[in-house]
Amino acid sequence: MIGKLLIGLVKLGAFGLMGLLVTSWFQELHPAFDTPSHFRLHFAAALLGASLLLLLTGAWRWMLAGLAVVAVTAYLTQPYLPGFNAFSIRAAEAVPQAQADELSVLQLNIRFNNRTVERTTRLVLATQPDVILFQEITRNNEAVLDQLQQAYPHQWHCHRRGVGSVAILSRHAFVAHDQSSCFETLGFAQAKVRFRDRVLSFANFHSRWPYPASQPRHMAYLKEDFEALTHPLILAGDFNSAPWSAAVQRAARWTRTQVAEGMVMSWGSRVAQIRDMIGPSLPIDQMMYSPELELRQRMVLEDVGSDHYPILSRFTLR
Repeated sequence: MIGKLLIGLVKLGAFGLMGLLVTSWFQELHPAFDTPSHFRLHFAAALLGASLLLLLTGAWRWMLAGLAVVAVTAYLTQPYLPGFNAFSIRAAEAVPQAQADELSVLQLNIRFNNRTVERTTRLVLATQPDVILFQEITRNNEAVLDQLQQAYPHQWHCHRRGVGSVAILSRHAFVAHDQSSCFETLGFAQAKVRFRDRVLSFANFHSRWPYPASQPRHMAYLKEDFEALTHPLILAGDFNSAPWSAAVQRAARWTRTQVAEGMVMSWGSRVAQIRDMIGPSLPIDQMMYSPELELRQRMVLEDVGSDHYPILSRFTLR
């Protein structure tokens, strides 16, 4: 009796997981279908485990159905699966030196209540990126901007109050811009940077949470601003969405850029030291770039006190 009940529960769980994964295949139809897509890998792993359990009980039809759903999900997600284990977390001292022709960009959601910004400052000075894209700059952590003022004299940031505040810091001079490049309540800023003999556009974005939260309305409001970004362009930030999601792919279409492929787990909950036990668990910090740029390296760096990890990317101009 107990055995039949357990088998029934496993079947029920497998059916629910299959439903969530199949729903995520139609993520473009409605934001409600896009929300489960962010957890595809987690659902697929759980369904794979459930399918193997069902095989042991002789429920081979259930096992085949589960494996088929996992296979289709893997196929739809495959551009972002290669290199899943390639992005180990690196200490600043272990980061290889950039080549002379490379442009390096550091992105980090510094976390609105982070009071250990000295760790971020040390990381930046050790890795020396050309451009930095910070999200969640607030009064709790704004000291990092002052600490980096000498090394990064060109700084462009919106307000320093809300969780959505963003900042762009550069070692290279900005091309003239004005307040229209900064959206104080929308977590979006843009700037043009002169790198050697070229002018590159940088955009920094902090998205709101997915549906049923306000991410769809947030991004739709900024659609024209995404479309107006000039090339060569690098757009990065905390999208609160997986790279294969409809939200991220839509931003790439609007900006005529490509989403960095591969798997970069960049966020992990700090509640009850969960991240210390299992590491980062969601790939929600994204990088998009123009065809004129070639992405050479993308590295997840050491913990600096946020729930997000810093990501260092290196490009060359084609």
